Amino acid sequence: STARARPPRVIGITVLAAYLTALIILVRLGRPTVSALLLIGVWTLITTMATLQGGVASLGPALLVIPICAAGLLIDGVASLSLAALATVLVVSLAWMERLGLYTVSAPQLPIVASSNPLMALPLITATVWVGLFWTVALLTWLLAVGLQRALTQSREQEQAPQELSRTLEARVTAQTTEL
Repeated sequence: STARARPPRVIGITVLAAYLTALIILVRLGRPTVSALLLIGVWTLITTMATLQGGVASLGPALLVIPICAAGLLIDGVASLSLAALATVLVVSLAWMERLGLYTVSAPQLPIVASSNPLMALPLITATVWVGLFWTVALLTWLLAVGLQRALTQSREQEQAPQELSRTLEARVTAQTTEL
């Protein structure tokens, strides 16, 4: 076989750079809690490593859906879209490298993908399926996050309405008492 594996050091540095970039983006997008940032960051790192080890036809890309959802629900919808973009870049570039023979998979691919559906064995087609899934989940999570933010804003406004009414009534009572 003429395919050669990428040196582990280059892949490690690339993954670390992508991981740190994702964390910086998440921090800049919203005000995430430390626990949300750790959950999303660690899960993204673990699934990125699993994807690199198993290739685009492994379960690794499927696990990237979880941080996409978590980012949308714990930070905001834009964070979800950002992680979908990061997952897209990862899967497409990995598929492209596999297709050109620049990267070989170190773990076996899923037997279902490899044997029963020959079209899914093509890295670029598999990457297209994953990208479609990433963006579908990210957009649905974004819509949910927007709805949750809207509901939270309305709830806070409704909470303040009785307080404002109470102040208005107290002011009227004070004014009428003074007038009498």
